[in-house]
Amino acid sequence: MASILEYWVEENVKPNTPSEIDRVLHQHIRPIVHYLKQKDLVVFWHFLRESGNWRGDEQPLTLHIRFRVRTQSQTDLNSVRTWLTTVLDGLQSVGKIADHYRGNHGTPNQDYGGESANFDETGMTLPQGWIAVQRGLQAGSEIELVFLSSVFRGARLAPRFRLPDILHFMANQCGKNHDWTANGRFMIVEM
Repeated sequence: MASILEYWVEENVKPNTPSEIDRVLHQHIRPIVHYLKQKDLVVFWHFLRESGNWRGDEQPLTLHIRFRVRTQSQTDLNSVRTWLTTVLDGLQSVGKIADHYRGNHGTPNQDYGGESANFDETGMTLPQGWIAVQRGLQAGSEIELVFLSSVFRGARLAPRFRLPDILHFMANQCGKNHDWTANGRFMIVEM
């Protein structure tokens, strides 16, 4: 499979308690993203809420944030990595987060290189699969930060700006229908 050279940093960030993950996203990850965008150091970014593989160990109750930033060049990557480590070390030293480390899918001290190799688009003039997924991951992260911002400000979002509607729109765009099961789980079904 062909892959495209990408410049990513992945930081795994552990809140002091699992219940603080929203606070860490709102108070720390959101401003970090804002700063990196202002400095024009971000091509794509996203975060995932993870519940295992902390420092390479399968610990299912270790809820943490897997935060990834893609930059344009190795020079930008080095700058972002150094700055991000400094910021997160500072947050850890004053007790705002419990721990953090650089990794690749949660494995410590490895570099995350993106997922282009998983989208075998060899021979395509302009590969779009992984680019589209990056946009989707970033959009999902941006939507969640809007949700969290409204919660922390005590604001009320418009009625259609809810997770069930957003999931409906995404399923619909993929030619799928959806249903909520009796136990409240979202299920994709063929149209």
